[in-house]
Amino acid sequence: MGLAFFCAWLVPGDSTDRFRITTRIVQGKILAKSLRAIFRVAFVVPLASYGLAAGAATTTGMDFVGGCPSGMPTELCDQGGNADVQNVAAILGVSEDLVTYLGEVLISTTGDIVAINSKSGDWSVSDSSITHLAFKASTYHILGELTDSSGEWSTDVLDWSPDVNTVTCPASICGVERNYEAADFRNGGGNVAGLSNVRAFSVVPIPAAAWLFASALGLLGWIRRR
Repeated sequence: MGLAFFCAWLVPGDSTDRFRITTRIVQGKILAKSLRAIFRVAFVVPLASYGLAAGAATTTGMDFVGGCPSGMPTELCDQGGNADVQNVAAILGVSEDLVTYLGEVLISTTGDIVAINSKSGDWSVSDSSITHLAFKASTYHILGELTDSSGEWSTDVLDWSPDVNTVTCPASICGVERNYEAADFRNGGGNVAGLSNVRAFSVVPIPAAAWLFASALGLLGWIRRR
């Protein structure tokens, strides 16, 4: 206000003219501040709604392929959220014979591999036979298919790709066949839970399994001809 009055005083004219000029300067400043505020709201809200909220996935080195939703009453997932051969096979739509449970990945409170009770961090595996990791948090687990030997993990399914809403949950897991939802991977209070354990699995790819089956049939035929 003082600067506006000083600027107006430099302009020739009586006190009435100077008052009018001062008023216009102040009104112009108020309008400019209002426009800046509107611009900030108009610019930030779309970013929060469509950019940063959706954002790029922070989980790396593996793809989201499903999981056991929290509190799901189906028999295969009614185990406190832990992953096992039966529900992993059902999630992937493969025979249980193709899935092998390899045990829990080392969990360290110092974060050497993954940090228990944390909601994100780094992961790594040295066993090349591991094809899937199940990240259990509260009463749900998120199943990832490895595309690398290390990366970052999160217990928030929104940090994974592909988008949770594009992956089908089979009826044996979700009661009815439908797409997964973010709400499936929240604790009883509707929040993202901290990590409980990480279980490793080896899943024989369908093409490889089919090749082994065909090879076995060929061997049987050769034995019969003998």
